[in-house]
Amino acid sequence: MIFKTGVESKQEVERVFEIFNGMHSIKQWNVDLDDSDRILRIACVDISPEFIEDLFEFEGIYCENMAYNL
Repeated sequence: MIFKTGVESKQEVERVFEIFNGMHSIKQWNVDLDDSDRILRIACVDISPEFIEDLFEFEGIYCENMAYNL
């Protein structure tokens, strides 16, 4: 999954780590702070984009799913 986020600093990336810490369904993730949309990429199993958006909203971080087709 790919998301546009409001993550703007390494400290906020650490907050994302805390959000995902212990979630075994998330296999890999990264945030591209150099991209203007602060792209979050997630490789996961059995998690919906809405669940990720809700997690970020709860933490006060903007997060919007960017649908794409392979």
